[in-house]
Amino acid sequence: MIATRSRYHSGVLPVFYALLPVFYALLLGCCPAAPLAEAPPDSEGEGFVAEHRSGLDAAGFAVAFDAVLSTGFPLPHTVYADYRELLEHGDGSCPSAGGTEYFDVSQGCTTDEGFSFRGRGGIMVVDTRVYTSGGSWSGAYAQYSNPADYAISRPDGTSLESGGILETLVMQEGGVTTWSARMAGTFLDDGRSDWLGRKFSGEFELSGSGVGSEAEQTVDGELSLGGVAIGFGALKLGPASCPDGALGGTVSLRQSDSTWFELTLGEGCGACGALIWDGIEELGEACVDLAPVLDTVAIASVL
Repeated sequence: MIATRSRYHSGVLPVFYALLPVFYALLLGCCPAAPLAEAPPDSEGEGFVAEHRSGLDAAGFAVAFDAVLSTGFPLPHTVYADYRELLEHGDGSCPSAGGTEYFDVSQGCTTDEGFSFRGRGGIMVVDTRVYTSGGSWSGAYAQYSNPADYAISRPDGTSLESGGILETLVMQEGGVTTWSARMAGTFLDDGRSDWLGRKFSGEFELSGSGVGSEAEQTVDGELSLGGVAIGFGALKLGPASCPDGALGGTVSLRQSDSTWFELTLGEGCGACGALIWDGIEELGEACVDLAPVLDTVAIASVL
């Protein structure tokens, strides 16, 4: 057995390796080489840009961005108030509430007045405020609606539909106020004419702190109203020192093909900056109206 393996390795294999070049030559001669695939188009070339970017220029971007926030900037406070107002139309048996601001009606129910409730909703409040004799306070006040998964319909057929998370927090200590607000999911009340009537979807968070009018706030995230999506990247607001603009950050607008226009606001104070499409094409300077975002500072920083 050992002798057989020795003869194989010493005799057959050298002949096989010696013939390999012949086999390769025959193979290449009888079978022409496949043509090379064409190189993909330059994803940063002029043809790609012309084909994929919409007709928006810097001015068109500003108009489209401003239109999204023309009915106000979304905040959980609006949904809280809407929910509480509608919950007042419950009659005790529909919904059979587990608390004054909570219900769980998996099969749905309708009151004699014609209001229908379906799903699970509620607002949890955590209040640790301590007041002084002068009326000032320290501590925290938080509201949560997590999850918000319900629909409340009115007799006229309009309804508030919520699916997601709502969170707000205001804290005060040593004269310094700190606050935050977060929305994530989808929220719609088709009986309203403000932003909530245009269907919110997305996720964003704002947070701020400061003393009195010197407070500053940062906004991060993406949101869609009326099917048009915009974004905020570390958008820094300081209404006292910069009442009409931002102190830095980015705002953006998404196209239907998921590419983005991004406006970088320069440091300092302003609502103008350099606009670029999809990180490829520079479109010059654009200016947007940040008033709806600036308004959130006064709302979110107080109870």
